Amino acid sequence: MRLRMCLLGLCALLFFGMAACRPADEGQAGRSPQMTAHRFNRNDGYNGMTNANPNMWVGDWYAPTKTDDARRMKRIIRGIPGVRNATVTFVGGRVFLGIIPDSSIGADRYPDLVREARERLRAAFPRYDFTVTVNPRSRFRLPM
Repeated sequence: MRLRMCLLGLCALLFFGMAACRPADEGQAGRSPQMTAHRFNRNDGYNGMTNANPNMWVGDWYAPTKTDDARRMKRIIRGIPGVRNATVTFVGGRVFLGIIPDSSIGADRYPDLVREARERLRAAFPRYDFTVTVNPRSRFRLPM
């Protein structure tokens, strides 16, 4: 009886031990996670916030905040020639952006500033809707 129990325990140990040591998918056994990550970590244009497993690390190591987004938006807008400063206001998924142009820029160039700012911001932040205005007589003459 004792021999039978030992033999049964040994068989169970071998059976479960062998099952635990086998790869779950024979076809994926030779591939590393870095080789197959391209299928799951696609750039979806929304900073990895959609169509992703919530338990899988995707994208940047930090979660972007509205403060970070506002800082990046101002940096992008200030890179446009003829823009001195910008104001950014978030209202849900909409961003109101006020452009303060240089005093040397004429009013005929304002629509071009609005168009270029909207294009640059849509490319960098597709998750927001933008309303862009130009205010040449801003009472806030903020330094860059």
